[in-house]
Amino acid sequence: MFVQKASDVLNMVTEQELPKHTDALLAVLVQAVRGDESYVGPITNLIVKKAVRDPDSSGLYACLCSDAVTKASKTRYFAVVHDVFIKKMKTSCLRALRDLPKTYDPTTGSQTEYSVSKKVRVRTMETCRFIGWLFMLNKFKMSHTVKKTVSGLLASGDAHCLECLCALLQIIGPRFEMVDQVSKHCSAGKVYKTLEKYAGNGMQPARTVRRINRIILERNYNWLVRKPSSLQYQY
Repeated sequence: MFVQKASDVLNMVTEQELPKHTDALLAVLVQAVRGDESYVGPITNLIVKKAVRDPDSSGLYACLCSDAVTKASKTRYFAVVHDVFIKKMKTSCLRALRDLPKTYDPTTGSQTEYSVSKKVRVRTMETCRFIGWLFMLNKFKMSHTVKKTVSGLLASGDAHCLECLCALLQIIGPRFEMVDQVSKHCSAGKVYKTLEKYAGNGMQPARTVRRINRIILERNYNWLVRKPSSLQYQY
């Protein structure tokens, strides 16, 4: 019931009517938590799945969730919704990334393996972007989740994982530079140095190398060559 109500909100949300749909999502979350906070997990799972399936609306879904957290903080539902929603959202994002894509070998792999790998790759890419939007909106305390995601993608060395990392960095760009270092493997400087090594080792596909070089170029120019996005101007 609660998942269906949340789905209805996500299906109808538009940038023009964001406040209206924020109220609707918050109402669903309050009802869910009042019933049993375990109902919130399926809702956040749904939101992440929607962001993966509809990447053009990923940033909008992140804004919707962020605004719901903001509104909850101004009401008596703060303690009821705020912490539970944030916790479950982080869990849903990390669960979507639990199986990093493995390189597919067409000479030995089956068509089924290829299909599964492709689905996992799409899920990884779009989940990374959604995590990036949540991180930029700064309501979900995503710093640890971002660091964990960056470390996992970087350690994999898989071409697609590196492209996912570049997609994430393109969104979080300058703000990632300001994240406190938790792991020696996850400081911004070391992340980009490792990317440079991957790009120059001659083992990555040309497309992956181009994407790495692009993100390094953007960083070198202080992110001034980024493609404009209406969401970016909110930060």
